[in-house]
Amino acid sequence: MKKIAEIVSIKGNIATIMVERSTMCDGCTVKAQNGKCSCSHSSLFGESKSFVSEAVCDIPVNVGDKVIIETSDSNVLRTALLVFILPIVLFIAAYAVTFNLVNREGVSFIAAVIAFFIAFTIIGFVEKKKKDKLPDITVLQVISTQNSK
Repeated sequence: MKKIAEIVSIKGNIATIMVERSTMCDGCTVKAQNGKCSCSHSSLFGESKSFVSEAVCDIPVNVGDKVIIETSDSNVLRTALLVFILPIVLFIAAYAVTFNLVNREGVSFIAAVIAFFIAFTIIGFVEKKKKDKLPDITVLQVISTQNSK
């Protein structure tokens, strides 16, 4: 997956980047005409927001440069599965196993909620281990420099 980002800072070959998240407003015809989405969805969920991340940068860049970044589709899919599917799977599995063992809904529900929160502990552990490695994101090329603004 490729996106456009802005270089915020550089330390060695690791660049801190700011990326605009895609939102449901990206294809909005009102936004295309007025530059701002005014539908009910944007007021509920907000328009695009930025997030900061780190990327491996082996090309010469400066703070303020707009760059193209890339992360593999498999990394995006793996993260989505971990964050969105694991908690649900653990919740359902804990409920089913507990209900088959004790045959009581209340106890099964409590076990399922505990398993749901355990999933987030697992996610936190995986993320902590990933912080020790190089970022999954790579800066591919500079598309505009801060001097060309």
